[in-house]
Amino acid sequence: MLLSASLTGGRALASPMPQQGLRFIPTLIGDAIPDGVVTALAQDERGFIWAGGPTGLARFDGYRFQRFGLKAAAGSAEKMGFVTAIVPAGHGRLWAGLVTVGLADVDADSGHSVFYQHDAADPDSLTNGVVRALAREEQGGLWVATSGGGVDYLPAGAKQFRHWRGSAAGLPSDWMFALLVDRQGDVWAGGRQGLVRKKRASQRFDAVLAAGADQQALAQETVTMLFQDAAGIVWVGTQSGRLLMLDPVRGSVRWMAQDGSEAAGPVNTMVAADQHTVWVGRGNGIDVRDAASGALRERLTHRRDQPHTLPGADVRGLVRDASGVLFVGEFSGGVQRYVPPLPGIAVLVPDGSDPQADISVRSVLQMANGEVWLGRSEGGVAILDRDLRPSGHLALPRNRAAQAGASPVTAMAQSRSGQIWLGADYGLYQFDAERRLLRSYDTGGGKVRRLLFEPDGALLIATQDGLLRLAAGGSELQPVRLAQGGPLRGYVDALDLAPDGRIWVGGVDGMYWRDAAGNELHELQSYPDAKAAGWSVKGLLYSDGAYWCETDNGLYRIDQIEGQRARYTLMIPVRAGSRRSIGANLLRDGQGRIWSHRASICPPATSSTNSVRPMGWISVPAGSVPTRRSRMAACCSVAVPACC
Repeated sequence: MLLSASLTGGRALASPMPQQGLRFIPTLIGDAIPDGVVTALAQDERGFIWAGGPTGLARFDGYRFQRFGLKAAAGSAEKMGFVTAIVPAGHGRLWAGLVTVGLADVDADSGHSVFYQHDAADPDSLTNGVVRALAREEQGGLWVATSGGGVDYLPAGAKQFRHWRGSAAGLPSDWMFALLVDRQGDVWAGGRQGLVRKKRASQRFDAVLAAGADQQALAQETVTMLFQDAAGIVWVGTQSGRLLMLDPVRGSVRWMAQDGSEAAGPVNTMVAADQHTVWVGRGNGIDVRDAASGALRERLTHRRDQPHTLPGADVRGLVRDASGVLFVGEFSGGVQRYVPPLPGIAVLVPDGSDPQADISVRSVLQMANGEVWLGRSEGGVAILDRDLRPSGHLALPRNRAAQAGASPVTAMAQSRSGQIWLGADYGLYQFDAERRLLRSYDTGGGKVRRLLFEPDGALLIATQDGLLRLAAGGSELQPVRLAQGGPLRGYVDALDLAPDGRIWVGGVDGMYWRDAAGNELHELQSYPDAKAAGWSVKGLLYSDGAYWCETDNGLYRIDQIEGQRARYTLMIPVRAGSRRSIGANLLRDGQGRIWSHRASICPPATSSTNSVRPMGWISVPAGSVPTRRSRMAACCSVAVPACC
């Protein structure tokens, strides 16, 4: 997967997404979601996507779903149940409703859960009904809609539930399936025989609509979904497939025209896809509707003749993350993603008949003539012209060590004379400006990770087994040695040339440097934390007198470099319970912001604080390349995070 962006600053999606040729990407679920049955979908405040199914919860970390067992404590038996609803609770927690369990307060950091179930001997316990919907107040209170038990409320920090049941509490029925806490703090509850609302200062629920034809029509429906859009309008979906829009301020109601979409089944979920459209998930696909009028624009359904359409029919969950990616949970279809055209990013999708249609990119380089070369996992290079149109392909010679299959092209560099150097798993290859192979070099079994030209024309080759150097005009690769003796060994994932001519090297045991006129590497030591310099280095970037260094412990800023010591400041630690780094590919844009494929950091001009903005999960279909004509480029791979 190649990510190349024109980094002009984040902004909201302002243009309507195209309605033709939408491509859905399946996520990796394995055994985490049995049979691909998804019954609930949500995103927590940390960006994780959670899916519920017949046996419990699974969490998506950007690569794949992993099962998340529900246990009261370490060593206790796992509780399994059919998940009906999920709502984030902040601070690494979330609430989940389960058919046989009741309610679970899940701590994602510790992996432990607190369970709430009905107890006939305790009148303050959870009601005796199946949890169907959850809604959380801004202050932390939780509302619970049940089938057969009315509506419950659990105040923040409390253990005792309050109950609203039957006509005495204003409910039209004790069979309730939908909840919404609106921006005024009012609580909306929908179920059999319509819709009611409890004003923030009230102690009971009341009918939303005044007596009349609309109220009578709504009372004949079973409300299954409630959603409030950016304009404050409440969208109401029903079991029969009907849709209506309610204005809480004016009290007006507008029923959607019966355009045939109601035949697609009950309304299960809704989300604002962008400023112009609302997606409505149904029992047989998705309605794409105009956000202002509610008019149907398009129906998204499974098409056997179109492989990138929805794989299933019954849509149970819709989530839009911070980057605009839409996640779709289906009953038996797993979780799919749709990546809309994001600001600054375009997607190049090869034609299905193109032999390179299934390209997987491991490295990228823009040539002096404007061409963009894409190093492929399958071996060789796909070449795009200045306008990003396919213009050629360069194959590597077969290597006996490669056995079956071609060697991935993992690094590329172009010399001042125009020669192109390609690093692969099984050697180094030199081509002239006309793309003719001049020579291949044996790297001693060390797979190439990075390539960097020195000012004198020498080439540095970072490999999985140390650092090699090819002198300008030379013919032999020589290992780069340490000042204390012996060659540098192990993974080398980062190389950089500093403005003062120093060469910086990031390896498995930390950072090293070499003077412009020197031949040996010196190990960098850190303060105030002496252990910081020992972390394995994945990415390296120089910016405004400091180095940004991505390690297994998080992202460090390295400055005040004096001799063999430097100050290490941990800017973004690796999340608790995760060994997932911020991103091995680091870039600096024209505004001084540091970017990776997982976050952007705004270094301060005069203060000691930083603004960190997660980028969400930017996902790209297999066989497509997100790209933008720009000299700033980063590459990443689902299979190999530090791919370049």
